[in-house]
Amino acid sequence: MKQFKLITITLLACSLTACAGNHRGPDREPPPMKEELLTTITPSGLKIFTYTVSLGGTEQGGRGMPPVGHGPDGGTPRHGSRDGKFMERIEQGLLTKLTETGFCREGYIKLGNSMNRKEAYVRGECVEGANKVDRKIFASRYN
Repeated sequence: MKQFKLITITLLACSLTACAGNHRGPDREPPPMKEELLTTITPSGLKIFTYTVSLGGTEQGGRGMPPVGHGPDGGTPRHGSRDGKFMERIEQGLLTKLTETGFCREGYIKLGNSMNRKEAYVRGECVEGANKVDRKIFASRYN
């Protein structure tokens, strides 16, 4: 009988220890992100960009982003609202970056997006065409 109690207490302690390491929850901080905006201006004046976000924790063995399925429109998540929230966060980061840089002053058209466990990207085209100042500042450079 003593052995049964000892085994039960040991299993209970192991279970509680395992649960204590679970950091998932509503109060959990979002993982740090590394962002990059690649801008391209074509000879005809189209302003095209690719905004890429990589999670900082993935290089140190972190878990990264959850995989996302692609719908018929090229980027609609199929695997639940959690994936949609990640993409909303990424698109908000894109809007902030475009505002900071002034690349798409009049908005943009999304050409596509994708997300996997390590990174996500959004490709787009600015509504307005490039002027001389845009060509000078943004001629195919990284921001």
